[in-house]
Amino acid sequence: MTEKSLLSTLQGLCEGASDQRSFIDAEGYLELIRPTDDGDQEPLGLAVRIDPADDKAYLVLRVHLDPVVLDAKRVDAEQVIQAAADYLFRYFEEESRFLVTDLDCYGDPDEAGILRVLDDEDLDGDPPVAVELFGVQLSPEQSLEELGNELLGELVLAAPIEVGGASQ
Repeated sequence: MTEKSLLSTLQGLCEGASDQRSFIDAEGYLELIRPTDDGDQEPLGLAVRIDPADDKAYLVLRVHLDPVVLDAKRVDAEQVIQAAADYLFRYFEEESRFLVTDLDCYGDPDEAGILRVLDDEDLDGDPPVAVELFGVQLSPEQSLEELGNELLGELVLAAPIEVGGASQ
């Protein structure tokens, strides 16, 4: 499948959305975005990449988790990743496997309420900065062809994936 035909297929999956979401070419990925009221583009945490090793297309998902869903004062990366994967099992089969490619902690909002990515120094500081949102980036092992357009269409319309009222 060429990138052009893949983009055409992905654009077709956006047709049921009411917010004019679409895919754009973004640095090696086809990224799902929607226009904002001020004319910008908001990424929705779903992208597709073509792996040059096997020439297949793979899904990349970003799951935002509100720390409240973890129901603990302190958590480790494994707990956060497991909570994100557990949420995705509403779309994927239980035996599905995911490659985790990124884990971010957000907190310490600025005057506009925008959360910044926290560094290790922030988390280990005295006192540590509280995490207000986790972002986990995962990629299912199956290629898009193996996942099928029905599942992909569900995910395109469900994006952004936010668990527990998490929002950016």
